[in-house]
Amino acid sequence: MNLRARYFDGVRPQGRDVDLEIESDSISGRSMESSEELFVWLRKDLRRDLNSRVIPLLYSNTAGDARLEVGISFKGLESYLPELVPQRPGIFENVPRVWLIGGASTVLIVVGLVLSLNVIVHQVARKIPFSWEKKYLGHISEGPPFEYCSVTADAQAALDKILGSIYPTYPSDQQFDLRLGVVDISHSNAFALPGGKMAFTKGFVKSAPNPDWLVAVLSHEIAHVEYRHVTAQLIEMAVLQSIANLFSAGEASLGSSLFHGLVASRFSRHAEREADIRGIERLHKSNLRSRGLAEFLKKEDPRIPKFLSHFSSHPEKDERIAYLTERSGDETSYKSLEIPESEWHALKKICDP
Repeated sequence: MNLRARYFDGVRPQGRDVDLEIESDSISGRSMESSEELFVWLRKDLRRDLNSRVIPLLYSNTAGDARLEVGISFKGLESYLPELVPQRPGIFENVPRVWLIGGASTVLIVVGLVLSLNVIVHQVARKIPFSWEKKYLGHISEGPPFEYCSVTADAQAALDKILGSIYPTYPSDQQFDLRLGVVDISHSNAFALPGGKMAFTKGFVKSAPNPDWLVAVLSHEIAHVEYRHVTAQLIEMAVLQSIANLFSAGEASLGSSLFHGLVASRFSRHAEREADIRGIERLHKSNLRSRGLAEFLKKEDPRIPKFLSHFSSHPEKDERIAYLTERSGDETSYKSLEIPESEWHALKKICDP
């Protein structure tokens, strides 16, 4: 196959036009003026000037400074001499092997830790004394928007009756200390926070048609405290946040990140099922009906804000209502929680200006 090129012998500055003949193992150039053969280069000795961006330049490792300016496009040259196609190094080609092995090992360790983290932290959390949780984690939930609203004596009496009707119920309840209040948030919800802080939102208190709703939802939240789901969640988030910090330059407060992560994240389906079942058991042991939780879920506000989404992120709503109703069973022998009308009315007005 013949091409036209300009040959420079590396001695004279002038180039000579040549017919370039490409064979299977060599290329040769014959002068277009005299038909004299000027060079024969083996293809295995060819190299390409990768810095040339205008015209393909070829050299031979055995021909000193001699060069060829080939009158063809780069892609055309590569089609005739495919061995001259520049080989781009692989993404890891220039990385020392020890770095690759170390990096791969680190990734495997991190992935294994993350996958097993949920199981590990729940086992660890249940062995942490509640007094430690209250001392070292209780401050995370202090301050807005989780400050309790001020209450009248009647409203406080109603809250005391709601909590006191189901806590303490078991001997193990003596291990943790609970507080119950109402926070000035309009969306309907309730939640447990580190250190035994329990809260109803103002929206939930106002929307509840009777005390059964409040006590049933509270019983569910107490189960989260009893099974240390909140503590486990905080430990898990702390570990994941620490891992993330290794790969980022962020300097956000860890305590702040944990707190906001806690109220925005989701308990696992297993943890929610545990809390549902234990909540019903606690209510029945206290001789109270438990259907208030299922009734609340049927009317749950779908516009619940993201930072309170952990409660609405339980197992699928219809599925959950079905198994809660089945688990509650025949409740004709259980009673509703009774609160004096004056105290109930005062509770309904809590957080009002």
